Amino acid sequence: LNNPLTLALTATATKEVREDIKRILFMESAHEVIYSANRSNISLMVEKVASIDDKKEKLFELISNLQGPGIVYLTSKKLCEELAEEINRRKIAKVQSYHGGLSAQDRTIIQQQFLLNEFDCILATSAFGMGINKENIRFVIHYHMPLTIEGYVQEFGRAGRDGLHSTAILLYYPTDESLAMNIV
Repeated sequence: LNNPLTLALTATATKEVREDIKRILFMESAHEVIYSANRSNISLMVEKVASIDDKKEKLFELISNLQGPGIVYLTSKKLCEELAEEINRRKIAKVQSYHGGLSAQDRTIIQQQFLLNEFDCILATSAFGMGINKENIRFVIHYHMPLTIEGYVQEFGRAGRDGLHSTAILLYYPTDESLAMNIV
């Protein structure tokens, strides 16, 4: 791979994964440039809620009050669709759901609509994000705990790519850990 010159990029790979990449690409002596995942323009917050119903209402309140566009990450396709439907029905904001259960054509259309600011917020599973570079995302909300810290950093890192202030919020209910552990 030395000809042509090769550049390998990753946003959140662990040291072990970076070593694997270099080995697989025959780039063992590659120069690495590593920066902190800490981005001073993103405020990280945890909102503790008392019940599942409170979590849902808190989400509605946040989407209603935060300046968008934004992304809400969930672990459930069904809940993505249900919450998006309720938010649209209650006219809280104009939103769309996105998950791996949609056809490739529907996913492409929704991505393009989001990039063109045709809705305020997208409710998505982790299927949304790879290859999406929308500079003006102002908030990322995690309705469920992410399965890994790397996934969390990658997902909230979609916010504020234009360098302007953005917010990442984790909605936390005390039994959320068990959901994450059951999925893994």
